[in-house]
Amino acid sequence: MKLRSRIMIVTFLIILFVQGLNCFLEIGFLTGNLEESNLRKYRIIGSQMQRKLNKSLLFGKPLDQIDYARLLTDIIPGDIDNLHIIDDQGTVLFSARPDTSPGEFHMTRTFAMDKKPDAFQIHIPLADRTRVKGNIVMKVSLREIREQTLLLIRRSVVTFLGMLAVGLPFLYLVLTWLINRPYKRFIHEMDTWIQTGQYDRLQARGIDMSPLFTCKKQIQNIRAGQWLSVDHRDLYDAIDGVSMAPDPASWEKALYRRLTARLRIN
Repeated sequence: MKLRSRIMIVTFLIILFVQGLNCFLEIGFLTGNLEESNLRKYRIIGSQMQRKLNKSLLFGKPLDQIDYARLLTDIIPGDIDNLHIIDDQGTVLFSARPDTSPGEFHMTRTFAMDKKPDAFQIHIPLADRTRVKGNIVMKVSLREIREQTLLLIRRSVVTFLGMLAVGLPFLYLVLTWLINRPYKRFIHEMDTWIQTGQYDRLQARGIDMSPLFTCKKQIQNIRAGQWLSVDHRDLYDAIDGVSMAPDPASWEKALYRRLTARLRIN
């Protein structure tokens, strides 16, 4: 295998490895951040609701008499439908989901976040000065997180493949140009020196010029008409490496056949 091909193959493999590793790490990093950002979003919303509801409890208003829709309308985003407020018995007092059945939740006295098979369940306590009166309960669906993760993976893979589809041909062209450039310059210089007869520069580059000198001498001998002489049949013996027959007549026939064969080839 040529050196150029080896360089290109190694370069392509390095790029594939680096881009694949980068894609893998990016997916892992963004997947973890995606889960954390979803949980953080719900915790921030829960903290804002906790401050408002605790303020109402401090003024002596019971949880079952608060107008949650009016009080929390500017806090609850429209895309959240898994938010609930329960009292200390687990009874649902307010829910963004109208189909929630009573007794589905239990109250906790401290902040809690439990991971269930289908969702993260966050409990934020609501309390006055004396005791905990209820909880804000939010469910973060794992299905939603998985869908977002799959979308993220799909985008990362498409980006990776797109970079390969564009980057590899571009890299191939650049490497080919960089690798061929010195050779093209060298060949151009050799061709110029040969055409101008600068054989000393060719020899300085380490090129064996003896075959050229031999060919030039043979051409000069042929042009001088010496090829017709039997005494100079070694010129053609040197070319073909085959000895001629000693008989001049057979030698001339063989020479004729050889020259005609060469004319057909060339």
